[in-house]
Formats: sequence, C-alpha cells, structure tokens
Amino acid sequence: MTHTIDASALAADASFVDRLEQLLHHLVDHDNRLPTDETELAWWLAEIWQLPEDDPRHQAVARINCVPGARRSGHSFLKHWSTTLGRLGTLDYHQRTGTEVRPGSPDAKEASIWRSQYQSRSLNIVLEVLLRRRDFDFDEPLTKGAQKEVEHRRGMKIMRQLVKQGVSTPELPEEVNGFPVRAWWARMRHHYNLPGSMKEGPRRELESLGADLRTDKEIAKEARAAATAAAQELKEETKRARKAQRRTEQLAARRGVDDVEPVLDAIRAFAAQYGHTAILVGATTEDGLEFGRIVDQWRRAYALGGLDRMLRLALERIVEWDWARTPTSPKITRPAPVAIPDDTTQMRRAGLRQFLPGD
Repeated sequence: MTHTIDASALAADASFVDRLEQLLHHLVDHDNRLPTDETELAWWLAEIWQLPEDDPRHQAVARINCVPGARRSGHSFLKHWSTTLGRLGTLDYHQRTGTEVRPGSPDAKEASIWRSQYQSRSLNIVLEVLLRRRDFDFDEPLTKGAQKEVEHRRGMKIMRQLVKQGVSTPELPEEVNGFPVRAWWARMRHHYNLPGSMKEGPRRELESLGADLRTDKEIAKEARAAATAAAQELKEETKRARKAQRRTEQLAARRGVDDVEPVLDAIRAFAAQYGHTAILVGATTEDGLEFGRIVDQWRRAYALGGLDRMLRLALERIVEWDWARTPTSPKITRPAPVAIPDDTTQMRRAGLRQFLPGD
C-alpha cells in the first residue's frame, strides 16, 4: 500500500503519538471496544473524528480499523496489535538501558520484518509513526531472510497488478520497474509444486492471486498435448467432412439431382394445377428443369427398393402423390432394311445402287 501520509510529520507531534499509542493499548485491553465518554481519551478521539477526512491525523486513526460506536475487528486484530505493542515495549526498554537487541532473537527478527515492510512500502502507517517516534533505524542493512521477505512482497505486489490487468503466466514480462518478475514467478511456482518446499501460509498467499501456478514445463507439456489434440480433432473433422461429402455425392447420384427442393416444388405446382401427379416423362418447368424425367427415375428407384427414406417421405407428404409410373411417349417405328441377297453375283452385276430406295 502506498503511503499518502507524512509519517515523519505525524511522529513529530508527540502528544498525538502518545494518544495514538494509548488508544491502541485501550483497544487491545478492552476487546477492541472504544473508550467511554467519561475518559479523556474518548474526547480526544471525538476531536480527531471531527477533523476533515483528508487530515493526516484523521487518516492515521482511521487506519487502526476502528469506527465510533461499533466493533470492527476480532481476534486477529487484537493479536496483531498486542504482539506489536509488546515489541515496541521491548524496544523502549533497550533504548532506556542502552542495550542492544540480541541478533537472532524474536525482537531482532521483528525489527527486520518492519524494515522489510518499510522498504516494500507495505508497513502499516500507524506502526511507522510509532517507530519514527522512537528513532527507529529503517535503513539498517537487512538480514538475508528479510531481504527475501522484501523481494517476496514486491513480487506479490507486482503479480497482483499483472493478474488484475489480465496478464497470464506465459505472457509475463521479464522485468517490471527493474524487478525480474518472470524469473521470480518461475521460482515461486517451482517451490509451490515441489512437495515440502513451501509452508502452508505462503502457499495460500500464492493461491489467493488466482494466477496459473503450473511450472513452465507443465504449461509447455499441456500446450503440446492441446496442440496434438487439436491437430487430431482437425484430422478427424476433415475425415468426417470428406465422408459426408461422399455420402452427399452418392445420394445426389442416386437421386439424379443435387438439390431435390426445386423438383419437389415443381411436383407440388403440377399437382395444384392438375389435381394429380401423373407427370409425363418429358415435362419441364419454365426455367428448363426436366422434372418429369427425374420423377420417373424416382418412381423406378422406389419400385426397385433403391429410393432413400427422406426423399420417399417428402414425396408422400404431397397429397396427390402416387408411385405409379407414367407411360412414356410412343416409340418411333422404322422400316426394316432390305435383305441382302445371298447371290453375290447379282451384287457384282448391278452394284449396291439396286438396294437404295428409288427416287
């Protein structure tokens, strides 16, 4: 969270910081209940709430997570500030006695965490005010663990922004503001997927991002599998399309026409006009469709059991339809040719002209 309050200016107001710390002690000691009207602290708090909302003092008190007349937080709030106030008390003791915090102690670790939170801009502004009042050294070199904490917080902050923007794991940039976010995120995912390599708390924190936690190897493997499946599906689809095309062509060959609808329309028009479907074989439509020939072919196919079911049902839905074939036009009779005589001698004498019709 980026600070919008000048913590150093607030820390210079000694009376304000004293009241702020008294308020925290009161909330911890009284189960997060605000002070009653009979106490001096309650009147001070009322004055703070009456300040404009953009006043730094009003903002600082609001960040303690308390609202007049209501209880906001629960056990986690009390536990956090109870521990924090205890650490601050220990810090005061070392300053009074001139002693140093023992390296590796819980107090030293907590101080390192405060520094790491300050450097990653995630330190609670109220705690920063209280620490500045005690001249806490925020610039002291961090321990190795604290440096990792700073890196982790910074990485998490950047990842939250990228996930909010809809950037997926494969699309992550190499760096964001000088931070190697792609390498850091790859390392986090590696530890997340390595059994026993990450504690439950950090695991839940990573899961809360809603980002893809698979490793690059798993992502690439699944991408290859998806590409293979897509290629196989395309191949199967092509085969199905070719098979369907062959069926269509075979069906069209059996029906004698690619599209039966114009023929059916012609049959309906004929039936509506004449009241029957005894269509001559040579019947054609005005646009030249030889539907009489096609109808005769369908009736012949039906008689032989070779007409497909869909076409048969479509024809039978025509009220005047019947399956009797219409007689064709009479055949043209031609004269029998003159027989060629067996005596080939006569052919030699008179030639072939004798067999031609006379003029």
